[in-house]
Amino acid sequence: SQIEDKKRQVQGLKNESTFLLQQIETLENEIPVKGEMQSHGKAIVLLKEESEKLKQKIENLDKDILEKEKTIAVQSQIMKDSVEVKDQLSKLDICPLCQTKVTDNHKHHVFEKSDIALSTANELIKQSRKELEETKKMVIDVKNEIGVIENEMHARKISVVKKQGIID
Repeated sequence: SQIEDKKRQVQGLKNESTFLLQQIETLENEIPVKGEMQSHGKAIVLLKEESEKLKQKIENLDKDILEKEKTIAVQSQIMKDSVEVKDQLSKLDICPLCQTKVTDNHKHHVFEKSDIALSTANELIKQSRKELEETKKMVIDVKNEIGVIENEMHARKISVVKKQGIID
């Protein structure tokens, strides 16, 4: 009876070892990133650093976007003011500043100055909008890059957990 009992124990241990080997093989096949645990740890640290750098870059790009939007708003106001000055001057006969009759030369001078302000503001708006679009595209690219890095970190963390399971 002891021999039969030992045979059952041996068979139970064989079944358990077969089951454990199958679990190990399954875990090994589920490992997304192959390599040693130490290399995964180092890679995760490097990926975290890279992710933080990219997040800082996004913050800087967001600041640039805000500056471009401010520039566009300010230049739009300058354009609006220049148009108002031209409209108001064409309706006036006496200059409110110097209290003299507004001459054609004076009107021409003010219109010329307003036109220069309009064209300068228009150019700055065009340039700022172009830079704004480029910056927004850069933000999207950086966010995509962060997503790739975070997926890589996640895969490596899963690999470490699964390898630890195999070791256990």
